[in-house]
Amino acid sequence: NLNGECESEKTVSNYDKSVLVNCNISKDSVMPYIDFNRLVRENIINKGKRGEICGSCEWDSLCSSLENK
Repeated sequence: NLNGECESEKTVSNYDKSVLVNCNISKDSVMPYIDFNRLVRENIINKGKRGEICGSCEWDSLCSSLENK
């Protein structure tokens, strides 16, 4: 956050778009978190795509440590 604006908004937006595409979810979809979590796990985590989609994120080490839990 720099002066009320996210410095990495474009990068984060690209991560979000990739998740939606890989999970076949439209940007206006509304669903319970448990369903979203399942889709991400099935379509991204279990297929080994997490690093490809958001491996350059500054929080990568946190997510990679939680991947198999």
